Amino acid sequence: MKNFIKKNKNVIIYCLLFIFLIILCYCFPFSHDDWAWGSSIGIERLVSHFKNYNGRWASNILVLLLTRNDFIKTIVMACTFELIIFFVVKITNSNKTSSILLSILLLLLVCREIFMQGYAWTASFTNYVFSVMLILLILIILNKSFKKKWNVSFIIFTLSFVSSLFMEHGTVYLLFLSIFFAAYDFIKTRRVSKKNMFFLLGTFLGSILMFSNGGYSFFKEGSSYYQTAGNNIINIAIGNYFNNIYKYLIFNNTFLNIMICCLVLIVIYKSKIRSKLSILTSFVITSFTTYSVFYNYTGNNVFLKFTPYFNGLFSAVYLIFLLLFIIFFINNNNFKKKMLFFAISIIILTMPLFAVTPIGPRCFVPMYVFFIMFTVTLYNYVISYILKINNDDFFAIVLCYMLFILMIVYLLIYGYIKNIYIERVNYINLHRNDQIIYLPKLPYSNYVWFGDPCDDIFYERFKLYYNINEKSIINFISYSEWKKNK
Repeated sequence: MKNFIKKNKNVIIYCLLFIFLIILCYCFPFSHDDWAWGSSIGIERLVSHFKNYNGRWASNILVLLLTRNDFIKTIVMACTFELIIFFVVKITNSNKTSSILLSILLLLLVCREIFMQGYAWTASFTNYVFSVMLILLILIILNKSFKKKWNVSFIIFTLSFVSSLFMEHGTVYLLFLSIFFAAYDFIKTRRVSKKNMFFLLGTFLGSILMFSNGGYSFFKEGSSYYQTAGNNIINIAIGNYFNNIYKYLIFNNTFLNIMICCLVLIVIYKSKIRSKLSILTSFVITSFTTYSVFYNYTGNNVFLKFTPYFNGLFSAVYLIFLLLFIIFFINNNNFKKKMLFFAISIIILTMPLFAVTPIGPRCFVPMYVFFIMFTVTLYNYVISYILKINNDDFFAIVLCYMLFILMIVYLLIYGYIKNIYIERVNYINLHRNDQIIYLPKLPYSNYVWFGDPCDDIFYERFKLYYNINEKSIINFISYSEWKKNK
């Protein structure tokens, strides 16, 4: 038994992870825009071909399916998260157990706002989480050689076309990536391979279909159904960066920043280079990590109204020194190229977010996944190349313990939410025609994206989704109060 576990420990990890993900994803409630997609409103959008709404054809169709069946939603979500971990491990060449566990831990330890809005909200999940899984799959296919060229060309064309119909900055990223691969091919061999040619064709056609939707008329007129982009692009870019981008791209990802800081310090210390750059890089990255941890856990505005500007500028400086660290302190070319690729991918994915508003935490799911790959690659570099550790059992045990605690916490939070959600749905089924309906609010509101209707529009969508009489008046009260008066 002991030998079996030792030989198959990575397979066991993936199996246990999937069981956890099934339970967790089942506990995610439908909320906010899920009520529209799961009702007749979603069908109306489909019938109109999403006219003047958005060009996210693939994610729109997927969310129509997921919001109509809790079982399908659970399976698709769990499989997607599982595949993201599997693809991250594949792309980073992480053969060690501790690297797999670190990938899982980092995925779950994303900042609360991204978890709530990006992971647990079905409508957002289809746009950002599912699409990044497809992007990772494309990267794996592009990096692999195949004997049957035409088969893989058809697959990459289909994948790139469909993947371009999920999220706008993902579409832009894939277009940049396809152009780069085609250009690199042509410069190197004076021809473009079938695989890269079909990759470019798929992303190009997908981009046309995406951005030909009338919802993107904001490029001409300054507004769309869900986003605006005014003429003063500089003011928008500055506002977006200091209000949202720096926070969800870098600043709020506490555990990831701590991990990167520790790994950077090990590399610099072991390099035995005591230059001004090494001292300054160590100082900036350590100072940023310490300050961001302090700020995120205390919330103290040390610099009063100027705090967001200081935090944003400090984050930019941190990113610059992280790039300098890769260039000057990573001595292995394979690791250096991978880490630079991940860093540049993060920048390309972020750039479109400077131009439109509003943007939310959910938009940063793809960048966070690339940060995970960056961190795991750096970890592999430290373990294998710097410290030259062959047996990672100690690190695996520590990460296992951390994961176990984290999983229990998430299951307790979302399990309680699901329990009250089920009670609420059952009560609705019995009282949907009552003149006044009292319903319990979902607990842990900072872990569910508007689990209760936030305005008149979403009250109507809530009624529509649960087939509540349109003349009924709904009052949301605390669970304890609802339980007493039930």
